[in-house]
Amino acid sequence: MAKGIQTTHGFLQKSPNRATNEVLLAGLDCKNSVYREKILKTIMARKDINGHREIFKRLGSLSQADRKTILQRPQALTKVIDEIFQEATPSQVSAACKWIVSLRLYDTFPTLVELLKRSKGKAAALAAQTLSKLAECYYEEMSTSKDKNHFQKLQEWRGRITMALEESVRLHPQHQRNEAVEAYLMVIKPSDPSLRRFLASGEEKAHGIVVEILSTSQAGGVLRLLLGLLEDPSLPKKALEIVSNRVDPKFVEYFVEKMGREQGKKARARSEVLLRLKELAWAKPGHETFVNLDLEHQAAAIRVLVWSGLEKPIQLEMVEYTLFDGNVGGRRSAAKALARFEGVKVDQMVSQGINDPDPQVRAQLIPQLRKRNISGAMTTLLEMIDDPDPKIREALRCSLPEFSFRQFMMNFDNLPEQVQTLCGHLVSKLHDNTVEKLSGELCVLSPVRRRRAILACEAMGLIGEFESQLQELIADSDHIVRAAAACALAHSENSQTWEALRDAMFDRSVMVQEAAEQSLKLIANAMAQNKEDEEASEEASGNPEELTSVL
Repeated sequence: MAKGIQTTHGFLQKSPNRATNEVLLAGLDCKNSVYREKILKTIMARKDINGHREIFKRLGSLSQADRKTILQRPQALTKVIDEIFQEATPSQVSAACKWIVSLRLYDTFPTLVELLKRSKGKAAALAAQTLSKLAECYYEEMSTSKDKNHFQKLQEWRGRITMALEESVRLHPQHQRNEAVEAYLMVIKPSDPSLRRFLASGEEKAHGIVVEILSTSQAGGVLRLLLGLLEDPSLPKKALEIVSNRVDPKFVEYFVEKMGREQGKKARARSEVLLRLKELAWAKPGHETFVNLDLEHQAAAIRVLVWSGLEKPIQLEMVEYTLFDGNVGGRRSAAKALARFEGVKVDQMVSQGINDPDPQVRAQLIPQLRKRNISGAMTTLLEMIDDPDPKIREALRCSLPEFSFRQFMMNFDNLPEQVQTLCGHLVSKLHDNTVEKLSGELCVLSPVRRRRAILACEAMGLIGEFESQLQELIADSDHIVRAAAACALAHSENSQTWEALRDAMFDRSVMVQEAAEQSLKLIANAMAQNKEDEEASEEASGNPEELTSVL
């Protein structure tokens, strides 16, 4: 059955009989969507333009699915539109232009350019506006299409579209429709040779309008073109001037977003391109466009500035303004950028900026304090040691490498007792894994390192964290380690620890016996003192009723 239907439609498609059209058009009213789809395909495949005309008339009443079927052969509708533009009334031309945009009939670009060439007044305006809208549709599809086949088809169209629109640009002195020029700039590739001629030669009649559109257009395709031009080493000077002078917010956002990325394969290439920019009109303290950028774009703008070819004093002026008056994104970026500059003024900026309320700004400035030999840098860093923010802590770890756990343990035996305590406190504050590392040191094979780890626990005030391990070390194989563990537990309030210390009183090493005895005395004295303090406290508070009677 299916094969028979296919054969029938194949015959109808090739039949030269005029009555065939009547049969097929009658079938358009068929309610069966499968049959109607085959009929539409057959009509669109025929060379008879009468059927195409009838389909064009019915576009408004056809379903979306039917329109998709028709668009498999859009060139058939293009011929109908050519005919309408030649003979139809203004209202019919207007309707045809709406369908061109709605159905995205990219084959009609040359037809629209022809209409623009021979029309004046409203007809020329309509043709130019339709060119612009259709170019926007094309740009949108090129930017968002994920279908490889469809994208390839769009690329195939590009050459024909570009040729047609290039002609409309050259004819601008006659038609004076800027929309046609903008359409051209939305569609072309940055490498288009004609664009190079329009930009480089003042003799080209279209030179002025092309520069004007590139300098003012807000169309995404034009902005994309400008940014694409920046990646070309042979970029015309005029294009650099346009980029340098544009201050409109949309372009600046596009520009800094693309050129201010910190990472990516093209990061180095972008940096080299930016070095060619010797001026940016919006790069002035307090400039409205810069001030109104959001957090991400202001941060990217600062990166663009310091990577650009602007003179260092201009860069620093903007960095200073942003560090103290920018939004939080800009301040973070400016704080990081300061590392690229030197001088007394920059040192003052770092010293002042370190008090910024945002921890990420402070985290960017912390590593710069000691590198710049700023007076009081060490004191400032140590005052931040209790800051809970992870970025601050990471910055402090980088700025205070001598207070690493490994460095502390290596130098421990050479440090005075007070310095041991101070450094131990700093190491435990800076490094979250200190307890874990100390625990590992208490288990190593070397008795010298085990003893050192016990003393480090005391210096860091972490005896309570390791009390159970220290109880085990009272029975260690090395008497030096046993003695150190007994001494370290001198302030324990744990009954199991007391029992371990009492057992150590009978240790074979006199050193261990003395250490255990001394610790037990200290514990007993502390307990007695606590009891006296409690009794004194109770006596001082007295009975509330007795106090009332006395008063």
